[in-house]
Amino acid sequence: LKHTLTRVQWMLQELNTFYLKAILWIPPNHSLNFYREMLYAFVGACATKESYDYLRSTDKNASIGRHTWLVFTGIICEMLLEIKFGWETLSIRPPTHMLVFWGVLALVFVCWSVWRFVLPLLRALHRRQHSSKKIQ
Repeated sequence: LKHTLTRVQWMLQELNTFYLKAILWIPPNHSLNFYREMLYAFVGACATKESYDYLRSTDKNASIGRHTWLVFTGIICEMLLEIKFGWETLSIRPPTHMLVFWGVLALVFVCWSVWRFVLPLLRALHRRQHSSKKIQ
């Protein structure tokens, strides 16, 4: 769960970059984009180190660092701004053929993941239980 939340955080930051330009009509060469990216570059470097330490920690009382919370708060604020000022754009329903394509792609990915990672674990577990019964 910790790894998933970290990945979602970084993906939201990248998505926010696109939406700030697309929804709020901020041109790519505007100084706001430059300063925003510089802020995320410098604070993000510290946040990445803190996130890495948090994810690799075996301590049950480990906590996320201050810079990570700062980046996370910035991402949430940007997302709320985009929802507030770009709801008309965000609420447009995608074409059906795109929904079907991405749905099928997601289903194939889930099936492949189960086949590749879950089934071998279940087989190994079954073999281990079966072999322990033979020994007893």
